[in-house]
Amino acid sequence: MKPKLTKAEVITAESLPHDLVYTQNQRLYYTAPTDKQFNELKEKAIEIWNEYDNAGGYRDEKLNQLPAKNFKDNFMFIVAMFDSENMRLLADKLSQDAKDAIKERMKAGDCIDGYFAFNN
Repeated sequence: MKPKLTKAEVITAESLPHDLVYTQNQRLYYTAPTDKQFNELKEKAIEIWNEYDNAGGYRDEKLNQLPAKNFKDNFMFIVAMFDSENMRLLADKLSQDAKDAIKERMKAGDCIDGYFAFNN
């Protein structure tokens, strides 16, 4: 274990624990896509959630969680609302441009679970 930093030391990426330092690729996960990509994803997510019965308020809960603005990782937050089976349904509704934006961010964020749903 590395000793604690003293006041005289400069904190650099190298002096921080590895899991606290984002690489350039990891930053992409938290970067907003184009408004066109965000709006398309949100629209298609709403289409899928509207196909669900609202028993127990499930559909309303999902719709109310959708972020209003294209900000930071809101794009990937929407993707993460879906399980792997529904990610495939979502991917089938999206343009290649939107799928590519999701794939790039999943790869950058080491999100292997849903990556293959968007890899077509």
